[in-house]
Amino acid sequence: MAKANDAPSFDDMESVTSNSTDNDDDTLKLGPGERVVVRIRHREHNKGQYNNTMLHVTTNSGEHRQMWSNSTIENALDEIDPDPDEWVGIEKDEETYPYETDDGEEGEAYGFDVRQMPTDGDD
Repeated sequence: MAKANDAPSFDDMESVTSNSTDNDDDTLKLGPGERVVVRIRHREHNKGQYNNTMLHVTTNSGEHRQMWSNSTIENALDEIDPDPDEWVGIEKDEETYPYETDDGEEGEAYGFDVRQMPTDGDD
């Protein structure tokens, strides 16, 4: 039987949908198709060259790391508003998708799947 503080499996979590630092040594970077289960201790907004959000996380091995967020991840986190003791799963898509900027320039980006543990629906 798993302890209450043990990290759950990414596959046991449900997908979250939404309606709406400079120290690279400690920065957790996901490659295409990679996933991680973390506790988000703090969200630091307007960081770096592009004013993105830096997530301060604890991994399932107890490491304190940083991870850059993006609008997909932020929208999902805004939706679920996780407590620092809740596990959140984040997976980077294997393939990129095309997009167009407001200026008409084309680009490619990776999507992300954000998951939480199933809720009991009593809220």
